[in-house]
Formats: sequence, structure tokens, C-alpha cells
Amino acid sequence: MKKTMMSIMLVVALLVTMSLSAFAEVGVKDDEIVIGSFMALSGAVAGIGTPLADGMKAYFAELNANGGVNGRQITLLAEDDGYVPSKTVSVVRKLVEKDKVFAIVGGLGSNNCLAIMDYLEKTDIPFVYPASGATALGFPAKDKIFVVQPNYRTEGKVIAKFIYDKFADKKIAFIHDDTEIGKEGQKYTNANLEIYNIKAVADITFPASNMDFSSYVLKLKDAGAEFVVYHGTTSAAAQIRAEGAKIGYDFEMIVNYALADPIMYTLAGDAWEGVFSTAWLPPLAPDAPGVSHFYEIYQKYYPEGGGFAYAAAGWVAAEVFTEAVRRAGRDLTHESLVEALESMENWNGDLARNIGYSPGVRSGVEDMMILQAQDGGYVAVSDWYDGSY
Repeated sequence: MKKTMMSIMLVVALLVTMSLSAFAEVGVKDDEIVIGSFMALSGAVAGIGTPLADGMKAYFAELNANGGVNGRQITLLAEDDGYVPSKTVSVVRKLVEKDKVFAIVGGLGSNNCLAIMDYLEKTDIPFVYPASGATALGFPAKDKIFVVQPNYRTEGKVIAKFIYDKFADKKIAFIHDDTEIGKEGQKYTNANLEIYNIKAVADITFPASNMDFSSYVLKLKDAGAEFVVYHGTTSAAAQIRAEGAKIGYDFEMIVNYALADPIMYTLAGDAWEGVFSTAWLPPLAPDAPGVSHFYEIYQKYYPEGGGFAYAAAGWVAAEVFTEAVRRAGRDLTHESLVEALESMENWNGDLARNIGYSPGVRSGVEDMMILQAQDGGYVAVSDWYDGSY
């Protein structure tokens, strides 16, 4: 009888274990959640990717030091893709298929995020905070892709309204790279300028790999451009400003929000003074509520770290994901994470501002302001613009 009873207990225990295993979500353990990310930690865009990763790491390190979330620590596996989309595909497949991550959080780059968008949807892996403005990531809505940053459609609407409000009497020109950043940025900004009957005097495209901007700046000058709209990455924008200063060509300029960081002064020097940029976060004033906590924790773990705007973006990615995990509770699954994200309405964290999702809505932020580069930093020169559609 004792042997029979023991056998029954063993069978029951085995069935319970199998049952728990069957319902356990990949990447979720009793005391740990494993997530993955990708960004340029080497190459020309490492100045963005490295602080982006460090902002996430600092947030999770402090969270874990204080007990984690719902009794679990968060482990971040950050892979270097060098900002090369083909490499993004391979590192994300590794994270999903070998490392068995629960979710991807905070991947960098429009072409890079688009390269793995369909794969993640097919594998049913949540992707929280693509660090990109590519419209296709959020429109039409994807079940498990949750965008935080404004897309280029929203940014184009805001830039056009700012130009109409402040510079409608100037000769407007576009200069942009040939990636999704440049093409989509120009497309939506120009479409919105046409609503105000503002026509550009030039539309100049350059290869993303280009290193010499002397001829492009001369084209802007020859067109009589007084206000230049730029969509692209950091180094090209810095060289355009520096080349203009070199030949004595003075022009106003607005750039996309990825460039709203003091690193631009390092790249362009004094030529960056006065440049406008869009922004979806207010200026990072060290004494502002929430911002002071970000600076304290980021510099605690990365005392030599710079790129504060990019570190702040990584921080937002981490705090949005963590809030969703907190709302999902101990029974954390892909579906409960989606439901938790969809329950957010005008949610604010330390830095995150008015984040909201719902069924069929995956764009977290739709309002933006304009900043201006002044004395090595940035100041707000507008109120919030409504960029919704």
C-alpha cells in the first residue's frame, strides 16, 4: 500500500511539474525575466547605441538592487549589431531562438527595426520600444509591437507647423539621407508643408555612407535656402553645419529628434549653436522631478557616461516595460504583458510622459515640442504640438 501511495504521489508531482512547465512562458523563470535588445555598440552610431544600452542597464540594475519587479530580477542581453540591418536579423534570431528571451526591448534604428518586425510578429515575441520613428512599426497596429517614440508622420506634422508659425517667410529646403529616416522624414514634412502652401526650393538626397558634404552644402546655398530641414543621423548633420560655417553660409536648420543631444556640439563645434530639433521629451533639466533621479542612477552606474538624451531614451524603454510587467503580475505571459500595456493611459514615469495604448493603438507618444541648441545644451522654444492623426 505504501509503495502504491508513493507511486501515486510521484505521478501527481510529475503531472504538476509538467503542467507548470507547459504554462511557463519562455524567458520567465521563478526569479528572473530574460529580455533582449539590439543596438550599435560599435561603429559610427555607437555614440547613440552605447548610452541607449547603458540607460536601460542602469535602470534595471537599480531595479534589481531594490528587489526587482513582482519578485523577479530583469536580465538584459544587449547585442551589438553595428547598425547593420542584416546583422540585426542574426542577433535577434540568436536572442529569440538560442537565448530564449521573453521580449525584445529597445532595439535601435529604423532599417534595423523594420528588418526584424515581421520575424518578431511571426514568432509572437513582444517588441517594446523600437528606437525608431518608422511609421510601419505602428501603422497598421501590430499585435505585440509597442512603439513609444513618435513616428516620422507625427514629426513631419510638427516640423511643418513650427515652420508655418515661425519661418513661413523663409526659403525652405530639404536635405536628407537615403534611409527610412531621411525618406519618410522628408515625405511627411513636405506633405504637411504643402497644406500651408509652402514649397521647398530644393530637395537634396545624399547616400547614408557619404563623407564629403561640400557639394551638397553648395547646392543648398545656390538654391538660396534660408531654412534647412534635415532628416538623418548625427555625423552628416554635424558635417553639413560645419561645412556651412567653413564657407560663410549662414542658414537656420531643424533636425529630427534623434539629434537633440549635446553630443552634436562635440561633432560640429560652435556651428551647432542655434540649431532647432524636435523632441518628445522635455529638456533634461537636472533639477526637474524624475530627471534628477535619472541623472543620479545613470551616473551611479556609468559615472563617465555621456549621451544623456540617448541614455534617457533607454531609461524610458526600461521603465515602460517594467511598468507593464508590474501590471501583469506574477502570472507573466506574452498575452498578460500585452493586456498590461493596453491598460496604460497617459502614464508617466521618471522620464516617460503621457504613454498610452489600447487595442488597435500602438503609438505611445504623439505630441512634440521644439528645442534649440544654446550654449552647449538645449532649451524649449515652443509649447507642445499635437502630432496626432
